[in-house]
Amino acid sequence: MLGLDLEPCDSCDTDTTAGHKRWSGYIALSGGWRGAVTVSCIDPMARIVTGAMFGMGPEEATEAEIQDAIGELANILGGQTKSVLGDNCSLGLPVVIEGDTFEATVPHTHAVVKLRFRCESHPVEVSI
Repeated sequence: MLGLDLEPCDSCDTDTTAGHKRWSGYIALSGGWRGAVTVSCIDPMARIVTGAMFGMGPEEATEAEIQDAIGELANILGGQTKSVLGDNCSLGLPVVIEGDTFEATVPHTHAVVKLRFRCESHPVEVSI
């Protein structure tokens, strides 16, 4: 959709994330299946995603635009996940968290799938 190449990366080097702000988009699923879909990346990758989504250079992206792009990415991934899970599930609104160090959790859940990718030489993680 964004024209960016993702490569699976089982052992992505997390040392490349040191010193960068991290962006995470979360969207809750409820109903027949309860949990969340998350997508996380560091600031340089978030800027690339935002630039691709809104047709601008990564350096032009404002924080508000990055929040919109990461939230929309979570929404798209959540919608795809919902389509696999069936009509008994509904999506919440996307939430975007940013910062240097944080850990976000969904109480009483555990990751069923955790996928790591490399895109434009940056790590990207998707969890369900």
